Amino acid sequence: MSRSFHRHRFRFASSLLAALPWSITLLLPTESVAAKPSPVDKRVAQIQRAIGAYHSGDYEKARSLLTPLVDKDQIKDYRSRDYLLFVLGDSEALLAVETGTPSLCNSASLHLRAVESVPETPLTMQARARNADCLRLVGKSTEAETAYRSVLASSKSPIDLGTVRFRQAELLGHSDDKQGQEARSLLRKLYIEQPLHPLAESALGKLRELDREAKLDAQEHLDRAKNLLAGRRWVEAVAELQGLPQELGPTLRDEVDYWLGTTFYRMRRNYGGAAQLLLAVAKRLKGDKQADAMFHGARALSRADRDDEAIVGYRELLSIHPHSRYSAEASFLIGWLEYNRSRHQQAIANLEEMLRRYSTGTFAEEARWYIGWSRYLLGDYAGALPAFEHIGKKNGLVGSKGLYWAAVAQLKLGKKSDGLGGLRRLAEREPFSYYGMLSRVRLRDEGQKLPLFLDPARQLPEGLPDWQTPPDKQVLADDKLRRPEELLLFGLKAEAGQELQRVESALIKTYTAGKALPVLFGLYQRAESFRRPHLLAEVHGQAALRKDPHAVPGARPYWESMYPLAYRRLIEQYGPSGDNPPRYLYSIMQKESAYNPYDVSYADAIGLLQMIPPTSRRVAGSIGRTYTDDVLYDPEGNIQFGSWYIGRLLKKFKGQVALGAGSYNAGPRAMTRWLGRQGDRPLDEFVELCPYSQTREYMKKLLGIYAHYVYLWDKEEYLPSLKVDKEFLSTDGIDY
Repeated sequence: MSRSFHRHRFRFASSLLAALPWSITLLLPTESVAAKPSPVDKRVAQIQRAIGAYHSGDYEKARSLLTPLVDKDQIKDYRSRDYLLFVLGDSEALLAVETGTPSLCNSASLHLRAVESVPETPLTMQARARNADCLRLVGKSTEAETAYRSVLASSKSPIDLGTVRFRQAELLGHSDDKQGQEARSLLRKLYIEQPLHPLAESALGKLRELDREAKLDAQEHLDRAKNLLAGRRWVEAVAELQGLPQELGPTLRDEVDYWLGTTFYRMRRNYGGAAQLLLAVAKRLKGDKQADAMFHGARALSRADRDDEAIVGYRELLSIHPHSRYSAEASFLIGWLEYNRSRHQQAIANLEEMLRRYSTGTFAEEARWYIGWSRYLLGDYAGALPAFEHIGKKNGLVGSKGLYWAAVAQLKLGKKSDGLGGLRRLAEREPFSYYGMLSRVRLRDEGQKLPLFLDPARQLPEGLPDWQTPPDKQVLADDKLRRPEELLLFGLKAEAGQELQRVESALIKTYTAGKALPVLFGLYQRAESFRRPHLLAEVHGQAALRKDPHAVPGARPYWESMYPLAYRRLIEQYGPSGDNPPRYLYSIMQKESAYNPYDVSYADAIGLLQMIPPTSRRVAGSIGRTYTDDVLYDPEGNIQFGSWYIGRLLKKFKGQVALGAGSYNAGPRAMTRWLGRQGDRPLDEFVELCPYSQTREYMKKLLGIYAHYVYLWDKEEYLPSLKVDKEFLSTDGIDY
C-alpha cells in the first residue's frame, strides 16, 4: 500500500473505520484530462475525475461520479471494474463515518460484495474486510464476525491482519466465555506478535478492559521483545527486556540476557554492554547458541576498539567450537584485525593458518585476498601476484579485483607488457565496471585509449533493424494486458504496476523475454514503477546490457530499465538544492533502494535515497521543511531531504564521486579520518584500504552505476581520477 496515501487517510484517524490500512494502493492524482473529451472518452474522463477526487479525499465527489456509471451498468465491459467498485464502496464507507450516516453502509456493502464477483480479482480480502466494517457499523455483528473470520483464515490475505484481529476482538469481547476467551487471545496475539502495529497499545488496553487481571508472563514479554528487535525498535526491545525481574528461572534468565546482548549489538550503540552480556551468558549456554554468543561477543569487542580482547574471544570460540558456522569467519577475523592495524606480517601468518584449517568457502577466498594485499602493501609484489591471479579466476567483482591488481603488480615488477595486457583485457571486457574504469585510466595514462565497445561480445551485430522498432504487436494485443492498461487509463498507476507483475511471467513464458519485456518495460514506465523493470532487466537483459545502447538494436530499452530516470520531476526539482551532478542522485537511488520508496534497511535508513531519521531532522531546518516520521516514505520528501544532504556531502569532498558516495555510506567524519590516514595514496589503493567492507564495496559499485548512467543519458565516458584530493571543505557545516 502507498504510504503517501496513508498519510492522507490518517486525517480521519478519529474514526477507526476511516484509518483502516487495507484500501487499495493509490497514488497522487493523474494529469488532467483533456478539456474537451470526445463522446467516446466521456465515460473514461468521468472515471478519471472520480479517481482524482478519491485520491484527494473528496469521497462525496468520487461517489457522485461513479454511482451513475455503476447504476447504469456502464462499467460492465471493463476488466478492471473491481477496482472501480472498490473505490465506490470504499468512498461510501468512509462517507458513512465522515458524515455520521450509517445508512450509506448498505450501499457500500452492495458494491464491496460486487467486487468479489469479478473474475480473478486481487481485491477479495480488501473488499471483504471493508464490508465487515460496514456490517459492524450498522449492527450486523454476526455477519461482520463471519467476514472477519474469513479474512483471518486466508493464507494469502494482502491486508493488515492486525486490524482485523482488533476488530474481531471488539465484536467478541463481551460475548459468552468462549468468545471472550477468543477475543483476549486475539488481543494478546496482536500486542505480542505485532508490537509495531498502530493498534498494539490499544490491544493491551482492551485486553485489560476485558480482564482486569490480565498480565503478560515473562516468556510473552521476551517474545514481544524479540518481535520489537526484528522490527529494529531497539530502545523498546531493551526496555521490554530490562523490565523483566531478575529473579527468573536460570534458563529464562539466560535467554533474556542473550537477547538483551543481541539487541545491544544490533543497535550498534552499546558494543561494550553487548560484549559483557553475550560473553557472560555464553558460559552457561551450549551448542549453536553458545557459539553465536561467543562470536558476537568477540565482534562487539572489536567494534568497541578492543581488538586484543576480541582476538582472545575468537580463539576461545575456535577451541570450543572448531566446526561451528562461525568458526571460519572467526579464524579469518583474527588475521583481518591484525591487517586492519597495519600489522601485515602478523596478518599474513594468521590468515595462512586460517587457510590450513578452513581451505574452502567465502572466508577462505577473503583470506587469500588479504594475504596478497598485505604483501602488496609491504612491497612484495612478486609474493602478492599468485594470490591476485588465483582471485582473478573468480566471477564478478571479486574476479575483476584479482585481475586488476595482478596487472598492477606486474607493472610494479617492471613487466609492462604483461601488466598493460591484463589491464587492456579487463577494460575491453567490462569498460563500465569499477575495475574496468580504473584499467582504462591507467591505460590512458600510458597513452592507450580504447573504444568503449571493443570487446567482440559488445560489438554491433550486422543486419539488425533499428533499436526503435515498435514493440511486438502480438504481445501488445494480449488479453492479459487489458486490466493494467485500463488502470493506467483511469489513473490507478500503482495498481497497474501490481497487475503487470501478476501477468509478467505468463507473458514471458508465452512470447519469450525478448518479445515480452520491451512491452512490459513501456507499461511499467507509464505506471511510474521503476523497481520491477530494473529487476527484470537485471535478470533477463545481461546480453543487451553488454551492447551499446546508442547503436545496438534492442539494447536501449534494457539500459533504460536498468538505469531509469526514476522520479525525474522530483530529482530535477530538488537536485539543484545540493548542486548534485545530473546523474548522481539516480545512481545513489539505485544503489540504496533499487527505486523502492518503502525500503527500510537494518540501520533504519528509509526510502528511495535511504535517509536516516536523525540526519533528516538536522537537514529539516536547512531546507525549511518540518520533519515527520513518515516524510521519508514519501518520494518527494525523501528526495527533497536527500538531495540537499547528498549534494553537500559531495561538495564537501570536492566533487569526487567515490569520496562523496563513501561519506554518504559511512559518514563524513569517517571519510575525513580515512583521508588523513591514506589520502596520499592513489584512488584504487585508497578504496581498498577503507576499513569498512560495506563502504568499500559501496564506492566501487556506485562508480560503476554512475558511469552507466552518464553514458546512457549523456553519451559521455566517465572516468575517475586516480589522484585523491585529500583536502575537504570544512565550512559548510556538514559533519553529520
